[in-house]
Amino acid sequence: MARSGISDKRHWARFLPFALLAMAIVAMAAATFHEAAQGSDATRTCFYGAGWFHALWAAIALAGLWLALRQRLWRQLPTFLLHAALALMLIGGALTAFTGSKGIIHLRQGQPTAQYITQDRQAAQLPFSLTLTDFQVQYYPGGQAPRDYVSTIAAGGDTAIVSMNHIYAREGFRFYQSSFDDDGQGTWLTVNHDPWGIALTYLGYALLGISVLMMLFVRTPRLKRLLNHPLLGHPTCALAALLLTACVHGTTCQAQPVPAISRAKADSLRTKQVIYNDRVAPLGTLAHDFTQKLTGKPSFRGLSAEQVLVSWLLRPDEWERVPMIRVKSQALRRELGLGTPYARFDDFFDEAGNYRLLPMHRQAQGTGSKLERAIEAADEQVGLVMLLTTGQLIRPLPDDSSVPRLSKPKVRAELLLLDLPLTKVLFITCLTLGVLLGVLQAVRLARGREIVRLTRPARWLSAGLLLACTLASLSQFILRWYVSGHVPLSNGYETMQSVALCALLLGCVLQCRWPDAVPACLLAAGLTLLVGHLGEASPQITPLVPVLHSPWLSLHVSVMMMSYALFAVITLHAIAALLLCSRGGKAYENARLAAQRLTLMNRILLYPATGLLAGGICLGAVWANVSWGTYWSWDPKETWALITLLCYAMAFHTRTLPWMRRDGFFNAYMLACAFTLLMTYLGVNHLLGGMHSYA
Repeated sequence: MARSGISDKRHWARFLPFALLAMAIVAMAAATFHEAAQGSDATRTCFYGAGWFHALWAAIALAGLWLALRQRLWRQLPTFLLHAALALMLIGGALTAFTGSKGIIHLRQGQPTAQYITQDRQAAQLPFSLTLTDFQVQYYPGGQAPRDYVSTIAAGGDTAIVSMNHIYAREGFRFYQSSFDDDGQGTWLTVNHDPWGIALTYLGYALLGISVLMMLFVRTPRLKRLLNHPLLGHPTCALAALLLTACVHGTTCQAQPVPAISRAKADSLRTKQVIYNDRVAPLGTLAHDFTQKLTGKPSFRGLSAEQVLVSWLLRPDEWERVPMIRVKSQALRRELGLGTPYARFDDFFDEAGNYRLLPMHRQAQGTGSKLERAIEAADEQVGLVMLLTTGQLIRPLPDDSSVPRLSKPKVRAELLLLDLPLTKVLFITCLTLGVLLGVLQAVRLARGREIVRLTRPARWLSAGLLLACTLASLSQFILRWYVSGHVPLSNGYETMQSVALCALLLGCVLQCRWPDAVPACLLAAGLTLLVGHLGEASPQITPLVPVLHSPWLSLHVSVMMMSYALFAVITLHAIAALLLCSRGGKAYENARLAAQRLTLMNRILLYPATGLLAGGICLGAVWANVSWGTYWSWDPKETWALITLLCYAMAFHTRTLPWMRRDGFFNAYMLACAFTLLMTYLGVNHLLGGMHSYA
């Protein structure tokens, strides 16, 4: 009995690291919401900088070490290296927290300074002095959007440049551009002194990358068993249907003649170059955004965007009486006394000329209601018209050639990007094809028939459509890259497009061996494109903010988007498998077989998905260290990315967590993890904010 009791205690002790890890996940999630309510300083005191938080991570490390030794993890080299990398990163983080120092130094031109203020608001001394000799804000050509902030400093006979994504290091201290004085005569630099933590943490990142590559290419015994499973060796498979019903209701304005210039005249002005969104762009881009913002569509009553823009400019008195400003909110329409979803410009002013939205906004301000957001959106539309009619919206290029003009091919490419509704066509095509392929298999499953492959013409047709969608998405990505001059990964719309592209490329790769995964890839691509299309119907191409002017942008975001695409496919497979498992009876044996195949694919895809997520987090940490002086700052986006990684990583521990071996529990767990992924990608931006809010 005593031996049995000891054995039982040891059995339950195996769960200790995961119980502690679950506590850390809950604490980190709570900390992000606490920060949104109370601020970063309060959260650092109560959570991230508190003794109990450090003790919790130390307990996780010790419990994990005990479990690794107990399970003789060193016999599996890739797995052992992975956990060693995690241990190095934890130790590196601890060294940074307890032996490193961080602060800020203020420099004024011509005044040598050696004192800086630490993060704890204590004065500290540098072993050398710094002198600011020059500071400049570099702007994009023709606009007022900052391209970079550049400080030229002298340090002990050396002259150094400090700018965004360009640091200066001396005697173990590193300096980063942080801010500047309004008069342009002073600069604020972040000071970081971390002689041990960064090196050890970077070593952990490198070891993590090596271990993930070994897992994927050398392969662990468990991954080999999954890939060689007999269920994946036969083409007889099925994917459950994921039916999507989209009802799009459109409302049109009552037809009435409106004054407009001729189409030929408007088209002749389309290629004229202006300064818009702090960059040089063709007038067609400005006209498209103007019309889209006001009406919700890139055209109005058969008139092109250029006709609308120029006609508004030439005949404002007549166009102010045309109902064309779309008001989505029913509550705001009631306040304005509108009978249709479209308002005239005059509807926003009373008979005395007073602006009607002003008292409405004062009353709704601070409530966070839908009415407040609707008032702000309408105010932006009215403001856009006023900018146009007062001559502030259209800014022609100067005649002195001080602002470089776009080349003719780049102008044509940008106008082509406006004219081709690729996003709309792609999401409709991907969703339709994905649903049809899923329904075809689901109907056979529902009837209990033997599942067979599609006929050869049908297979060729579906493969051709998948390839066409992939090429179209890739073309749009490359075209936007060419037009913007940077990798299009800098905002929500562009990252949605990149996730869709990754999902389509994944479908092309899986088409050869696992064609039953193609419907999920198509649905993942279609849904992300649909969200991007609905969320930003007029995606503007804007200059990058200075911190994004870095080669790390494309590396970090691309890797993260590839992992998101894989997780999206895993989520759809999990939903389908759970629906199939809900069936019973002998007639649904094929359905259960299909559910097992989907689960196997999920277990395999989880390896590259989690590996890419871990790699993306490490690349983002390096980028953060290069840009603002710290590889980890507990920003809400960073924290939720870590939460997502930890949640998905638990699914690999089937030896310690026997529930993960059950297909039903595993798929339900994958579905639960998808909510952390959504919180990381969308929830943080809309609910929590932080340094990543620019995305």
